[in-house]
Amino acid sequence: MKEFSINTPEQFQQLYGRYYKVMMLYALKMTDDQDAAEDLVQNVFLTLWENRETFHEEASVRSYLYLTIRRRVIDQARHAKVEGKYKSYVLKGAGDMLMAEEDDEIFTNEVYHRLFDAINELPPRQRELFLLYMQGKKNAEIAQAMNITEETIRVQKKRALKTLRKKMGDRSDLLLLWLLFC
Repeated sequence: MKEFSINTPEQFQQLYGRYYKVMMLYALKMTDDQDAAEDLVQNVFLTLWENRETFHEEASVRSYLYLTIRRRVIDQARHAKVEGKYKSYVLKGAGDMLMAEEDDEIFTNEVYHRLFDAINELPPRQRELFLLYMQGKKNAEIAQAMNITEETIRVQKKRALKTLRKKMGDRSDLLLLWLLFC
């Protein structure tokens, strides 16, 4: 049996010259991409060089080259598929978030519009009191500005909120009103 070794750069160069074209054709057939095939074959030969001590027969090297190229092509295909799904998922998620933000903005604008329409329909004194309340004024400040008692402010504010809840209908969420006015 002929002694086989790829421990020296010269021996490796001979092996490379003998199998490179065949491996390129094999990789090209599997990938249908010249650049990808070249990268793949170069990387497989690099791995072969790094693991050269484990090979003692040329037949095992040839088998290794074919199998490794095949496995890496399959791995790359799997990776590309997963990456494609991930990108699709991310892009879909980004699109969904943008749509959700647009929907939120439309909803918020609708709520504000309905709310301010309802406020404009309040009796003049209640509207004035409520607008001062929305500006962050305390009951004592509102009472002084309107020249009425704090108790009247509390009662009128309650009535205004009750009227607004009715006018807002299905959008009368107290939490939303709380966030808007406090």
